[in-house]
Amino acid sequence: MLKKTIGKVAFCMIVAFQLMGCASMQKQSQSDVLNQNDLISQLNKIINTAKENEVNNYAPKGFLKADALLKQSIELAQTGKNEKAFSTSKQGLTIINQAQKDAKNVKKELWELREYRTRAVKAGAPELYKEDFESSEKMFREIASYIEIGEVEKAKQNQPKLIEKYSNP
Repeated sequence: MLKKTIGKVAFCMIVAFQLMGCASMQKQSQSDVLNQNDLISQLNKIINTAKENEVNNYAPKGFLKADALLKQSIELAQTGKNEKAFSTSKQGLTIINQAQKDAKNVKKELWELREYRTRAVKAGAPELYKEDFESSEKMFREIASYIEIGEVEKAKQNQPKLIEKYSNP
């Protein structure tokens, strides 16, 4: 009888310790992940710089893919899947580097359109004509994505419409 009672107590203690161990394993915060993982941190910094340089507008497809991979890397690291987080971050770095190259090419190809866009921004179109400007920006990213995927002629065909939108909000 005593052996049964000791066995039950020992079993209950083991279960209790396991439950306490699981409860104490907290999900890492995003800042913890970025501080502890150089590759994820590097991807985060490059994406932030790319956004400052408007890569999100000039190479939207690549930028969005890289940003999604950053988020996925952070989530994987938070759940302890460090190997997968590492490979996902590497993939994100490759994609954001290509997006930066694509953005340079788009800027070169759409130089005239960029001038009209800049004039519209300086004239206050984002605030004065918010809906129209947002519509123009959506169309701008669409045209930029044509170049990003190699359809330069299609982008050039759509430029006059957008130049008109930026000129007359």
